[in-house]
Parts: sequence; structure tokens; C-alpha cells
Amino acid sequence: MFSVKNLKLNNKPYNYLVLNNALPLDIAKVAQKEILSISDDEWDRYDNPFENKYTLRNKDNLPPTVHTIFSFLTSDKFVEELSFLYGIKLFNDPTKNWWGVHKYDDGDKLDIHVDAGIHPFSKQKKQVTLGIYLSKDWKEENGGHLELWEGENAVDNNAKLIECKDKVLPEFNTLLTFECNDYAWHGNPH
Repeated sequence: MFSVKNLKLNNKPYNYLVLNNALPLDIAKVAQKEILSISDDEWDRYDNPFENKYTLRNKDNLPPTVHTIFSFLTSDKFVEELSFLYGIKLFNDPTKNWWGVHKYDDGDKLDIHVDAGIHPFSKQKKQVTLGIYLSKDWKEENGGHLELWEGENAVDNNAKLIECKDKVLPEFNTLLTFECNDYAWHGNPH
């Protein structure tokens, strides 16, 4: 589908990569249509002060093209490329604990945070987050940017955010990946 083998990471405020037109266009369009065709009763709603969004409940019953994309992203070849890119030996999560397909309504959000650090079963540390936006015809005025923030160490319960260093518009077929650590503050609060 695509390769990240010869790409370079941005490193401010932490290691991350934005890749436009990541998937072949026909695959991205079909995946978007499949996701939008999933019935409402198959989604769980997160609706709390921290986040408002939907997540697909059954990670083992993905639509065919979405399944193909996840299979590619978890293939040994792609995981090896990500490992090389980040300089970290990465492993797949066969439990799919951090996998997900998410969708947002107008006005939904995800506050600035750092990702969960330790897997509840394997006790391994989460090293990298990867997402692909399939939000067709998204425009700057729609908002929803994923913000990457500089901040203090999240281990401190009173950690302070310092400054937004980058904003990534959730444009159709844009891949975003970043290193997970105690300083990897991010979210789409608007």
C-alpha cells in the first residue's frame, strides 16, 4: 500500500510523521464508505468531560477493506518499517487493545492528553500511535485539528502544557503517527 521506510520524522515537540495521500485513493474511498455504512448500533459512544466520540465495538468484525488496511498496518513488513523509522523494536498487539475505528459528530472532541502507557494484559509499553483520517472533503474551517503540544512530564499529576507546536488538519487520506511517551501531549479539543 505505502512505505514509511525512507521517510524522516519531525522531532518537535516529539517524534511524529504526517503523510498525505497515504493509501491508494480507491482503497481510501472504499474504506470511508464502509465505515460510514456501519449501523449506529455497532458503535460505542464516549461522552464525558474528556472526550466525545464513537468507537467501533467489534474489532474482529471489520468491513473487508478496513480489515485489509489493518492487516497491512500490522504486517511484519510494515511493523519492521515503523521500528526502523522510530529506532524502537515494535511488536504487534494480538489482543487489539489499542486498535480502533473512531468517528466524530460535529462538536465532538478529545482533550489534550498522553496515551495510556502500559498494556493491561502483556504489560508492554505502548510505543507508537498511528491513525489514518478518512474525513472526505474536510476543510480548514471544519476544525478538528489534531494538536501536538509541548508539555511537562505526564507522570507529574500537575504537569503543565506549555505550547501547541503543530496542528494537523484531519484531511482525507492523511496518516499521522507519533511516538508515545510521557511528553507526547496531543488531542483534537476543537
